[in-house]
Amino acid sequence: MRDEVYLDYRGKFFDLVLGDRSFGLSPLTESARSGRGVGLGLRGERSQAAAYLMRDRFSDEGG
Repeated sequence: MRDEVYLDYRGKFFDLVLGDRSFGLSPLTESARSGRGVGLGLRGERSQAAAYLMRDRFSDEGG
């Protein structure tokens, strides 16, 4: 049995994610990490940006 909980909202101009999921990091470092956290993505006509704050649930660093 998995113990994951999450909320994932996708809107026209922004996205909001809360809870347990894979959070995308830089393609230069890692494509994603699984953890518990919050993410916010903003979209404009010509640009987009995203920021995540998460804690790794499975590695030694995540506790």
